[in-house]
Formats: sequence, C-alpha cells, structure tokens
Amino acid sequence: EEQTIQVFEQLTQEAVLCRMRAYPPVSPVLYIGQDAGQPYFLSGQKVKMIPSHLVEKQGESGSMERAKRVIVRQILELEQQEESSIDDFRLLSSHSSLVSSSGFTQTKPLHLETAKQLGLMNDQEIPSLVTSLLTTRAPASCKRFLRRWLLTPPPPHVAEAMEVVVKYFQATASQSLPPPSYASVGKMVTLLRAQQASAFVYEELLQALDVTLHLMKLPTSDDFPLDAFMTVLEFETGIAADPISIASRSLEAVSIIEDIISPLHHASSKAVNNDEDIDKLTDFGKIVPPAFWERNEADWRGRVRPSVCNDSYEKVQKSASKLAEAVQNDFWDASCIDDSKKKSPVVQDIFNNLLSIRDKDVPKGQKENYFHPRDRNGKTIRNKFTTQNVQDALEEYVKACDDARLNVEMALTNLSRRLCDEGHLPAIVQACHLNLILTTVTQHASQANRMGWSTVQLIDKSDVALKLRGVWPYWMAQSQAVSNTIDLKNMFLLTAPNMSGKSTVMRSTAAVALLASCGFCAPVEAQSQVRRFDHVFVRGASSDIPAENLSAFGAEVLDIAALLRSGTANSLVFVDELGRGTSPKDGTSIAAAVLEEMANRGMSGIFATHLHDIIPLLEIGAGESIVNKRMSIRDDEQPTFLMEDGICMDSQALQTAARFGFPEKVLARAKTFAKILDDDFEEEDVVVEMGNDQIGINSSNEPLPYTNCIEDAILIASEVQGCEDEIPIKIPPKWNPPPSLEGRSCVYILAIPIRNDQNSNKRFHFYVGETDSLLQRLSQHRRKKGTKFAWSLASAAVFQIPGGKSDARIVESLVIRQLAQHGFDMISVTDGMNLRPNTASSPLQP
Repeated sequence: EEQTIQVFEQLTQEAVLCRMRAYPPVSPVLYIGQDAGQPYFLSGQKVKMIPSHLVEKQGESGSMERAKRVIVRQILELEQQEESSIDDFRLLSSHSSLVSSSGFTQTKPLHLETAKQLGLMNDQEIPSLVTSLLTTRAPASCKRFLRRWLLTPPPPHVAEAMEVVVKYFQATASQSLPPPSYASVGKMVTLLRAQQASAFVYEELLQALDVTLHLMKLPTSDDFPLDAFMTVLEFETGIAADPISIASRSLEAVSIIEDIISPLHHASSKAVNNDEDIDKLTDFGKIVPPAFWERNEADWRGRVRPSVCNDSYEKVQKSASKLAEAVQNDFWDASCIDDSKKKSPVVQDIFNNLLSIRDKDVPKGQKENYFHPRDRNGKTIRNKFTTQNVQDALEEYVKACDDARLNVEMALTNLSRRLCDEGHLPAIVQACHLNLILTTVTQHASQANRMGWSTVQLIDKSDVALKLRGVWPYWMAQSQAVSNTIDLKNMFLLTAPNMSGKSTVMRSTAAVALLASCGFCAPVEAQSQVRRFDHVFVRGASSDIPAENLSAFGAEVLDIAALLRSGTANSLVFVDELGRGTSPKDGTSIAAAVLEEMANRGMSGIFATHLHDIIPLLEIGAGESIVNKRMSIRDDEQPTFLMEDGICMDSQALQTAARFGFPEKVLARAKTFAKILDDDFEEEDVVVEMGNDQIGINSSNEPLPYTNCIEDAILIASEVQGCEDEIPIKIPPKWNPPPSLEGRSCVYILAIPIRNDQNSNKRFHFYVGETDSLLQRLSQHRRKKGTKFAWSLASAAVFQIPGGKSDARIVESLVIRQLAQHGFDMISVTDGMNLRPNTASSPLQP
C-alpha cells in the first residue's frame, strides 16, 4: 500500500510544474507527454519520461487500465522487480480529472503563477492562504494537506462532502472529541512494512484507531455527517470507505496490537488489571543507584507486555538480584545500609556501564580482594575498585538485558509482520488519513468561527459568475478590513489609483472562489454564491526570473499564453497590470487584445490596469461583456478600498511617491515633465533646459519671421535637413499616405485644427513625429478624441529620411526645436529633448 500510484490526466504544463514545485514527490515520477523528449518546464526535475508512442491506444479496457499497464511496467523496470508482474497491482479507485459523476464541472489543478499569487508557494511577499485557514496550533501535516487540496481541487461531489463536514464542526457539533493522532501516513506505513515500528509508533497508531472507532459511533448520538466524511476519506486514500468495515477492521487491528504492546502505550483509559501488566524498572533501593537500572533497562522496558517475553524478563530479574547482592556484600558496610544519612559508596560509570567504589571505601585489610576495573577500551581505571563477584554479576546482568532488548525488538518486528501479512494495512492507512482529515477540519472550523468566515454556495450553469456579499482579504481580520460586495457576470475592467486596493480585491475574490471549489469556509458573508469554474487563474504584477532566463515581460506573456491556451467560457481569471514590462504602446496593445479575447470567449473575472488608453481602444461603453469598475477615492484623495462603477484616469503616482518619502526635488521635476507630456497643457512660456540649449514655446507679441501655417513649417523642416528644394508629400485631411512610404523612415508634421477657434492667425497646433509605419501612425492620431483639437481633420507633410530611423530621430528633434523657437504652437516638445547637445546645432545632411 505504500507504493500506491496516483495517475493525473490532462494536466496543463503549468499545472505539472506547480505540483512538482509545491511538494516534491518521491521517486520515481513518470511523465507521459504529447511529444518525445523532456519538456522545458521539467528541466532539472527528477522525472522519467515515457514517450507517447509507447502508450497503448485506448481500447476496451479503458484509460485507467491502460495507464496502469504502462506505468506499472515502467515501475517494475525501474525497481528491477523480476518476481512481480502487472497482475500484482490493482486499481483502487478512479476519479475523473474533468467532470464528477454528477456531471458538474471540476476545477483543474492550479497553474504555478496562480499558486504564487494566492500564497500557496511559500512566497514571503504574499500572505499564506494555508496559514490563514488554520489556527496557530495546527500541526504541519494539516498545512500540507490543505496545500495539496487547494493546489489540486477535488471533484465537486468530494468538495460538497467536505463542505458538509466543515459546516457540521463549525455550527452543529455538540460533543467533545478525543485528541487526534498526528501520525504521518507515509511514515507509519513505511515503518510497518520495513518492520521497524517502535512501541511509540504503535502508541500513535492506537490513538488513531481509537479516534476512528469513536467517529464511527457518533451518528448514533449526534447528527454527524458520516457519509460525507467517508466520501472525503475514500477520495484521499483511494480505498473504499464503508463505516462498518472500517470499524470492524480497526477493532481487529487494535486487538492484535494491544495483545503485544504494553498498556502504557494504549489509547484507552481503562485501568490496568494487575501488576503483571505494569512493566517497571528494577529497584533495589539505595544499594544500587537507580540511574544504573535506568541506563540498562529504559530502552526496552515498557514496550511490550512482560508476558510476551516472560523468560527474558525472569532472567533479567534473577541477574539483577544477584548483582544487588554482590554489591551489598562487597561495596557496603553492613552497619550503614539502614542509615539514611550515610552516603552511598557505589559509584556508577555511565559511559563504561560499571559499578565500583573509591580507594577510601575499600575495607581495611581486604585490599588484596579488590582490583581496578577496565573501561570500554580495555584501559585500567586507576582510581576505581571492584571485586570479581561484582564484575561477574554485572556482566551476567548486562547480557540478560541485551537478550531482553533483542526479544522485545523481535516481538515488535513480528507484530509489524503480522499486521502486514494479515491485511491490516488498509485499515491503518484509513485511520491515519481519517485523523488527518478530522484534525484539519476541526482546526479550520475553529479558525473560521474566530475570523467570521462562512461557507459559500456553489452553483452550476448560472449567468452569474460570483455573487459575493462582504468579501475581505483572507490575511486580515474582518474588523480591520473593508468589505466589498461583488456581482460578477463577465469581465470587469478595473482602473484605480496606486495603493487603492485593486490587487487586494482581486486576490481576495480569487481566494474565495478557490476555497468554495474545495469546500472550505472563506472570508465572505453568508448567502454568497460562486459558480463552478474549470480554471481559477490569477496573474499579478511580478519581476524578472533570472534563473529561468525570463525578463519581467517574458514572464508576463508566458503566463498569459498559458491562460489563453486553457481558458474557456467557464474560467475565472484575474489579470493585474499586464504590459508593465514593456513600452506603454506595446503594453497597451497587448493588454487590450488579451482583454478583448477573454471577453469574446465569455470568461469571467477582473482585468486591472493603469494603461488608460485601453478604454478608447475597446470602446468599453458599447459592449456588455466588459464593465468599467474603479476603486473609489474620497474628496481628500484618500482611498476607500471600495470598488464601484466608473473609470479612474488618475493613477496618483506622484501622490503615492510623496507618501513614501520621494525627494521633493525629484517630485517637482516629475510634475514639470507631467505637464509637458499633457497634450492639452497651455502655458505662456514653458522652457525645458538641456545643456546650454533651450526648447521653448514663445507666446510673446513680438513679430515672428514665420506665420503659423503648414507651409512655413515645411520650409523650416527643409532648412533643417539642408534640402530646401526637396518637395515633401502632402496628405490632406482624412487622406491616406502612398503605399511607397510604408516600411521607410519618415518625419511627418501634423497640422491639427483647433475647435471653435476665434483667432484666424492661429487656427492650428502642430505635432512632429517619426515612424516606419506611416499609415498606422496617422490612423492612431486621427482616432484621438478631445474637445480642443480636431484630430480627425489633421493634415500632414511627410519627409522621407534616407539615413534610416536613427537619422529620422535626429531630424525629428531638430524640427521640433526650430518650430518651437519660431513660435509655432506645438502640442508636444518632449521628443525635442532626445538630441545630444553636440549635434543640436548641426543640421543633418541628407
């Protein structure tokens, strides 16, 4: 039974990696992939690959029987067990990895990133979900059980059974329970099979069996949900769980063990019938130091019943009496034995296991009858004395103790062999698992009551994905947290300032969905509902992973690719700040495409971002599959941590930086740059210093050499390039550029009309840019919305730059500088600062 094989089918690559990292399995681990060779995500793992072409085709025997033949054959080959065959293995049980017997959707194993974001991978930066589920006194075995259960959610009928058991202990249970055993199932079975189980191991086992028998009796006196408990137990052990059979087999195992093991290790509280059952250390009062008897008998007495090794016990008793008599005659003065104030002359040597006396205690006139004893290395101990009678009696006693120790060990070995040979291991396995489940459930129920957590109703085939009442972070007390009410149908696009709680809301909501899928209580008020999901996916903001040769953006897209491979209309997804690892333009494009794809597939979840350009790209207001949400802010710009309808366009990055002690000088400079980057910013005179040069917007009333029109802008740009005779390509409003310019480096000047402008001399603002894809860039500009500029009516003048993109950037910067210095109304002068000072005054030659 300790070599039970578990087979998991249809796991994604990320789920396999998550299981391998979460709890390293015992060797061997076998992996059957779609292609030959070891996949990249298992590099460095102890995995034996089975090529897919060696796997039999599915036939009449079914997939599980097929998996049994393939995997058992590999195990026999690895362990070189020629005497075993496939027929020696039997299929204990089968649980579908996709759909339960009732046809409900099952949540698949978590991906690695999801497990990290929910605190299941021992990440110190993220609060542990497992720790929040249990009291502080819960043993480590309970934490391991919960972690495994959450990483690989059970089938729906098992999760429902777990929920029933949790509800019972949380609200209904009225009887006290015996202390459960914390015996490790693997350790217990391994020691029994190896015939190395000690009396203390049997003590833990008896305790586990006693709790099992007590639980089988609860339904007669209480409303204990025994059937639900048996469902969970059968899923955990893979062994059919019938209460009557378990009780009967547990009683048989208890009877066999208690016939051998000393009553000192029994779990029952009944009184010992007679003194023969009490296995005490030898005691001859002060004649021989009590520590000497303990030194020789403590490691074997009290292990088994004395009647099991009766001959050995009698030999020890006789030799001990003989030794005590010799010590009394040779080491003690007869007149001092009864004197309680007289100090014992007997000296015990613990390391050499000797009894002796000092020179001063040797009787006068009898020194010739005493000699120096030898230590364990054969060297003479000069300051100690003994006699031949004591030495002979001591050797006889030590040998009797050694024989008794061997006989006790043999009795324990025979007991282990009998339990294995007579088929009691299944009952022992079930008893140990039952204690683990009971301990975990009671600890979780206690913690749930203390924290105010509730169970969540699971629903199927509903239009509503989540209906949560008062959800709060799982790592916080309810009194210290802000609760949110969430009714989620499709996708939320969540925009919010920094430090306003959007990531917390997403992580908390995902945790509730996962806990509900596993049958546990969650940090949410009663009457909350969660639909059954086939995937729960969480992707949070992260950094690079040097060990895997992944940049921050590489890690992002790797996780999102996994989401898109496995996500369906029945998946729950949470994506936070996708696109932060690359340029704003590319990040916005990818984030918008991913959100659109998730919405089109019918996924449910929350997509949080600071890339506000996503909103016009997707035209959020026109569709029902994506709903705008934001984290609300008070009038004093402090967060409320509540989610509400709407859009937030202010990330408050500067305010957040100030709260965390950002230098004031740097903050002031950042505010200046923020104003420059604002397309609608107007100021009488803005100057950005760069070395000894300045880029400025001059609004003085002094006469200017040029008028504010596209023709003058073209002349200045031609002068900058040193090719005044070259005629640029002019593109009227709403017209497209010639295809010949696509893929070539260009510098373009946009003349954007000002809406409702009363000044006939200044009807345009100008924008200068460079690109290799002119058609796309013009389309982006003309799609911009605004109340001041009519971007859709912008006209353009385009210069082709033969030197490529680097030269185009230099020309762009020089043209921006020249137009700004000649009084043109520039929408942005940011790119005018991208030129190195030593080239600022040198026109670029074509």
